[in-house]
Amino acid sequence: MIRKLHLYLVDVAAALVIAVLVGYAVVEHQDRPWWLVVPAVVGVALPVAVRRLWPVTTLAMITAATAAVVIGQVVPVQALGAPIAAICFALYTVAVERDLRWSLTGLAVAVVA
Repeated sequence: MIRKLHLYLVDVAAALVIAVLVGYAVVEHQDRPWWLVVPAVVGVALPVAVRRLWPVTTLAMITAATAAVVIGQVVPVQALGAPIAAICFALYTVAVERDLRWSLTGLAVAVVA
């Protein structure tokens, strides 16, 4: 059986991969300054590392950060794969850890955002 520590390590690895992808997308396509890149990367990727501890809060943070980087045009539209993957990780965790009401509400909010 997989121990909880291994699951948390998987979450940290996923957060690092998403952070690298988001950071690369921001710098490669638009040559943004560091003070825009760092909050975008932290806001989208860091909550993935703690998604098992606070699933609903994580989903809210990732959804808000993704909406902010899209509206602010920090991440180009063609590079939205990593932020969408972060939202999917969080949605999955909410669906597994919470009841159907939370899952559907989280899905609706994420889709609208």
